[in-house]
Amino acid sequence: YSEYEDAFNESNNETNQYYDMVKEQKFDQLLDKEVQLENAKAQALKNSQNTLNAQGFGSQGYGSSLTSGIYGRYMNAFNENERDYQAGVDALESERNQALKDNKEEAYQQVVSLMSSGSNNMERVNEYLASIGLGTINKKTNEFTWNEKPQSMSNADWTQLKYLYNLQND
Repeated sequence: YSEYEDAFNESNNETNQYYDMVKEQKFDQLLDKEVQLENAKAQALKNSQNTLNAQGFGSQGYGSSLTSGIYGRYMNAFNENERDYQAGVDALESERNQALKDNKEEAYQQVVSLMSSGSNNMERVNEYLASIGLGTINKKTNEFTWNEKPQSMSNADWTQLKYLYNLQND
């Protein structure tokens, strides 16, 4: 069944590559926000110190409460960015899992559809199933024999596929 698995895995690889790329973009956006946030914090600290110095209070300790307020707002914004990033990654992983599940269902439906389209000619159905590695055809008797269930296919789908085959074969 390697042909079936290879086609299925190729689709999954494309899906995973797409979601990995989007995840990297989200991380790049997070880094950009963190750099902007760090620059804003540094600028706020510089401006507040310059203002205190201009008023003559720079060496008297008045800047400590101003500094702690700036750091507090910085940490709140930093944590909010982290939460937003993690929520985005969680949503992305959920989408990825659904897409992988959809790939699995699509692979199964393709087999069922293509198998059904040859329902008037069981020889063609057997050739198709053998070509995707789900079974083999005995050269002498021309009889189809199922291989082992593909790992990517559920037991229910495997049983249903064999049942559909038997219905058509009857």
